[in-house]
Amino acid sequence: MRLGATLRELERAGDRVSEGSYGRCAVCDAEIPTAQLELQPERTACVACVDRRRR
Repeated sequence: MRLGATLRELERAGDRVSEGSYGRCAVCDAEIPTAQLELQPERTACVACVDRRRR
């Protein structure tokens, strides 16, 4: 089941590439560092926004 969810997340990342919004935080529009995208290409939020969301 998790594999299907990951595939959908990666497909959405591909859509963001096509739209020109890939690599930008969906919350604050900050640039997501390349190193983070290499580790987690489906990432949609920067570290700061993820940290705020967890609190």
